[in-house]
Amino acid sequence: MKFILLLNRLLYLELADMLLDRYILTHTNDNKSKLHACYLSIHKLHSLKLGLCKPDSTDALSMQEILMPGHLLNSFMKEKLQESLASIPGKYNFIFD
Repeated sequence: MKFILLLNRLLYLELADMLLDRYILTHTNDNKSKLHACYLSIHKLHSLKLGLCKPDSTDALSMQEILMPGHLLNSFMKEKLQESLASIPGKYNFIFD
């Protein structure tokens, strides 16, 4: 019975390590730096809730989204399709989000 519990615990630890490595703070190298980054994030969130710091500006470069070529092409095609559909006269009235 103890062997099965130990085996399950080892499997859970391996699973936890895999999740940390693959999906949580993937830019860090080891679990110590991941823990430190999580601590800093929680500390900043707590400070923000207490009003000790201001929220980050959405205009800051670190808050901007990186557009990949596929995203740019997709937005260009969407815009052109909307323009062409909106220019159709008559009974077609298209409403876009």
